[in-house]
Formats: sequence, structure tokens, C-alpha cells
Amino acid sequence: MMELTNALYKYTEQPFDIAFAKECVRTLVLLMAPFAPHFTEELWERMGGDYSIFNQPFPTYEEKLLVKAETVYPLQINGKVKERFSVPSDYTKEQVEQYVRETYASYFQDMEIVKLIVVPGRIVNAVLKPAK
Repeated sequence: MMELTNALYKYTEQPFDIAFAKECVRTLVLLMAPFAPHFTEELWERMGGDYSIFNQPFPTYEEKLLVKAETVYPLQINGKVKERFSVPSDYTKEQVEQYVRETYASYFQDMEIVKLIVVPGRIVNAVLKPAK
């Protein structure tokens, strides 16, 4: 609910489509109904809703819209975050590791990689020491 509310605040700062805004508010009122039944029932009536708000179908979602296209990883070197990068979400652990080795080779110059740990979807951690 908070994400929808925050998105509505950002949306109202620009010229907007009134029908879209009404649909968003309608959805927000439906989502609030279980938590604030009397308040939302009153809002529903004032919005011109038919019957009781509790006779309305609960909002649904589309599964395909929930999948992120990209994942953002922080690159941590010897315990300090040096960079943030994004790669497609379907990258495997090995592909992320290869991407880091190629893209951030300058960090590994004159250094020996003790460990390069990739936690899928979370973080890339490199432990380095000076090369001999």
C-alpha cells in the first residue's frame, strides 16, 4: 500500500490522466478495506461505488510484471563497497563473476584474487591481496 501511495504522490507532481489516478485511488481504497473498514466504506460511498466495498472483488496482480529485468549488485572489495552495477536478472553466478572480472579488471590489476564470492541477487565480494 505504501509503494502505491508513494507512486501516487510522484505521479501527481506531473500532468496526469484523471482516469488512471481514479483507478489508483480506487485500488488503494480496496486494499485498505480490511484494515479500516468503516473509513473505507465511507470513502467507497463518496466515490460512487456500488453496494458495499466488501462486495467488490479484491485487486489482483500480473505475475509477469513482478519479475525484475535487472538486478543491482554492490561490488565489495576487501570489505568496502567500491561500485554498484546491474546485470540481467537471469544471469547465473558464473556469468556475474565473469562480468565482474572483465568489467572491473582495473581493481584486480597487480592484485591476487584470494576469493571472489557471488551471492546471487545480493552482493559480489572480492578478497584481494597484493601480487607477489
